[in-house]
Amino acid sequence: MQDKLNIAVFVDYDNIEIGVKSTLRRDFDVSLTIDALKERGDIVAKFAYANWGPAGRRHAADGRERGADGAAHSPYPRAAIRTGRIYNLALDALEMAFTHSHVNAFAIVSGDSDFIPLVNKLKEFGKRIFVVGGKAFTSTILQQNCQRIHQL
Repeated sequence: MQDKLNIAVFVDYDNIEIGVKSTLRRDFDVSLTIDALKERGDIVAKFAYANWGPAGRRHAADGRERGADGAAHSPYPRAAIRTGRIYNLALDALEMAFTHSHVNAFAIVSGDSDFIPLVNKLKEFGKRIFVVGGKAFTSTILQQNCQRIHQL
């Protein structure tokens, strides 16, 4: 019998929002992603990472309103925002893997291939991985390195 999945969700908000807007021509709605993941197991934590600076404050409020609890702020200078966002998400996910043994599944909501090392490390620790993205904007190699992908 398969263990119940306790899923931690990590949203690369800037990346997924750009992918959805450019390929699907609509706004990203994190609540739809959360609802789809709830069909797979219990959501035990939700975090969104983005540049929530002046231009992104509306998106931060929108993300919290639609179900992304810990909207994380990227405290890096403009040039390092993308890198800082990726590092913060990866470090927080690994910390959760080490400190919250009941979390047995991770959902990475992004199309960025930079998350492949994170996905591989979480798999090494026996975690189930979901990648949420779109076929047109999610890295092929990221899709190939996860156990399941949910298409937006």
